[in-house]
Amino acid sequence: MSLFGSKKKEKEVKPQTIGQTTSGSINRVSGHIIKPVVSEKALAMENTGEYVFQVGQNATKPEVKKEIEGKYKVKVVRVNISVAKPKSRVFKGKKGYRSGFKKAMVKLAAGQRIEVSSKSK
Repeated sequence: MSLFGSKKKEKEVKPQTIGQTTSGSINRVSGHIIKPVVSEKALAMENTGEYVFQVGQNATKPEVKKEIEGKYKVKVVRVNISVAKPKSRVFKGKKGYRSGFKKAMVKLAAGQRIEVSSKSK
């Protein structure tokens, strides 16, 4: 017996289309990649098909692989991740810290490229 006359409504079950998640978003990448790393070593690694990206602190190898493949439409063979720890520095007599970061080295399949840096020819 209900006091205020609330009635339960039956929910319609809609069929889920291919490529959509249950929340309705369509294959969105989560944004673990912050930026490509541009250094002498990273530019030299591009010749062997490896690319270096700065990633978020909570990024994992499978997440980085999925995001690179989705964003750049390439086949990723291997992902290596390393963490650069923060280091203390002294500037004008005051102690500070250089922030640490996490980077991912991504190896692509043979013959595939990503244009991430502007090399001077």
